[in-house]
Amino acid sequence: MRKKSSLFSLKDFRGVRFFGRLNRAAQALLALTLLVGLNYVAAQPSFCLRWDLDFENRRGLWPETRAQLNELAKRAPADVSPENPWVRLIVTLQPPAAGTPAEEADAISMLRKQVLRLVDDFKYEARQTRRPDWIRFETADLVKNTRLSRELEKYGVLPPTTAIVALSRTGCRTVTAEELIKISPGESGNEPVIDGFRGEEAVMSAVLGVTEESAPNVYFLTGNGELDIDSSSRSFGLSSFAQALRSRYIAAKTLDLSVAPDVPADAALVVIADPRVPISPQTEEKLARYLRDRNGRVLAMIGPGTDSGLDNLLFDWGLQMQDVFVVENSPLCRLYDGNFAVRRYPARPHKTAEILVALSLPVVSSQFRAVEADLGAKEDRTRTITPLFFSSAGTDPSTGAPTSWGERDYRSAPYRFDTLRGDVDGPVPLGAVSERTAGSRLGVSIPGGRLVVIGSGDIASNAQIENGGNKPFLMNTVNWLIDRDVMLNIPPRPISQFRLKATPPDLAHVGWNFLFFPAGFALFGLLVFYWRKRP
Repeated sequence: MRKKSSLFSLKDFRGVRFFGRLNRAAQALLALTLLVGLNYVAAQPSFCLRWDLDFENRRGLWPETRAQLNELAKRAPADVSPENPWVRLIVTLQPPAAGTPAEEADAISMLRKQVLRLVDDFKYEARQTRRPDWIRFETADLVKNTRLSRELEKYGVLPPTTAIVALSRTGCRTVTAEELIKISPGESGNEPVIDGFRGEEAVMSAVLGVTEESAPNVYFLTGNGELDIDSSSRSFGLSSFAQALRSRYIAAKTLDLSVAPDVPADAALVVIADPRVPISPQTEEKLARYLRDRNGRVLAMIGPGTDSGLDNLLFDWGLQMQDVFVVENSPLCRLYDGNFAVRRYPARPHKTAEILVALSLPVVSSQFRAVEADLGAKEDRTRTITPLFFSSAGTDPSTGAPTSWGERDYRSAPYRFDTLRGDVDGPVPLGAVSERTAGSRLGVSIPGGRLVVIGSGDIASNAQIENGGNKPFLMNTVNWLIDRDVMLNIPPRPISQFRLKATPPDLAHVGWNFLFFPAGFALFGLLVFYWRKRP
């Protein structure tokens, strides 16, 4: 008896016809899906989708900026709409006019290209927020757009080199062409050169400036020989640190508590930057009241060889600074210029130092002292102490001494480890955070005062702030102290340059490699072809 063939058998015409119909139906469904999808995308007022495969983030916005945009979208007024946004970001930089010298025209065109690319990045990231209508992006010529010019007149005369205008319902901030570029001094007395594009930082600062009611005030203590925020000196100036704060819409001011009756009421943070003479008991008491009674925030950076005058305040917060000079002999931590690179962090790093661990960035300074929890301090359940970083751990195989230690007799060189003298065995704690809770409500702890102590006086100086991870660490620390936690863990955007340096033999070697492999594959293909064609 003949067996009936299956419908799904390709040996039968019915099976062939069935799979042919199924194939045509699948093609029709895919074509219809493509048609509907294209019409859907075309119907959107604006559609953009991309994946950033650049792990160094040289093309997109930094996560700090994205976090700030998300935070601003949450704070935007309820009545925002595409026609009535909270913020308008207007590009006013125009193409070079006819007759502009060639060199100047090239510079303007390059800068405008960078600005438009940056605005596209901001536009894309703003669309990803929960309320994308809070900001609108525009391009305008202030000479031809008289309506916009009249609108801006109430905010005063705009700088002639204005490139971007950030406009809100209550304020206006401008970004000039000079603020968009980073200038570095030329070599051997040559003219300064453009070293990078600072547009993201400048634009975000302008947006923050028109959306925040007032900038938080950071007061730098003076009157005790501290580093100066107005000085450009490499060793004794903090002008770069102060400028970094202002670019993030944080006001940097000075405060002399030997004259002022108390810490100002609008102080978000007080910074003590390496005092050279002891702080008076009266000033210490004012700082203690600010921390204790007003849940204040203090950042103290004090290097070795200095009597800070803050022993009582530190004791109350469970910390102590030992008068030792940290000696570091680990090859991984000694830099070629004599500086000291800190690379050891706790197993669970503090929030301010997480970026250093994630990116393997060291904290760099010329010298450190020990800062640690005071075991003799009174127990306080509202207080939490967290170490920030340590010197290296290990033993020198040639001498048997630790690779790092706290030298008690640091005024007499050469240094050698001696426990009988009271030297501190490594790893030595070099910084610590002490914070208190002001109580709890509904099971949630209410933040109290915060104190950060770093055993280095020059970590924020003009000479060191750009080294290693100093700048992102300091920015994270300030943001955490003033409750801008949303901006943590974001380093300043690096400017990478890639150059191919090769000798003629190197280029010849690369050329032969590019020629040999394709030629080899072609020859192999010909041999296979010849072998298959043999009778």
